[in-house]
Amino acid sequence: MRSKDQWIADFHEWIPFAESLKSLDEQTWSTPIGKGKWCVRDIVSHIVRWDEYFLEEALLPILNGVPLTVRQLDFDAFNAEAAEWGRAYGRQELLQEAIQTRTRVLKTLQRIPESDYAREYPAPDHQFVIQTYIEDFIWHDQHHMEQIKRYIKETSAT
Repeated sequence: MRSKDQWIADFHEWIPFAESLKSLDEQTWSTPIGKGKWCVRDIVSHIVRWDEYFLEEALLPILNGVPLTVRQLDFDAFNAEAAEWGRAYGRQELLQEAIQTRTRVLKTLQRIPESDYAREYPAPDHQFVIQTYIEDFIWHDQHHMEQIKRYIKETSAT
């Protein structure tokens, strides 16, 4: 079984990765990474908005001992809104928001006792478990970071 510190360390990997994206040129930042895919900016926006959502709707309520409001969402609609939201920001500003938001998530997770990570918290339409959320989103981060790394490598090779 992994420890709270291990989960938090893995979840932290997004921060130095986001820092590394500050040096991207505008074309690499805003060109789709493949046919029918998002651009790097949209992927970053998507991660920021999911971080904000879980922080506000699940993690802070858990920390503060109040009912959770996190719900099963229409992922496609949420993701489309997230991509649109991110287009209002410049690269540096959006990446700084990504780093600050993930930092807030990590600080909140640090404050929640490890014994509560496997606990089921009632949410309006499901049971929320911190451990499951972290595991899913570590995978989610890794998936998108690998997509971006592959795209940058392919772009720099041409």
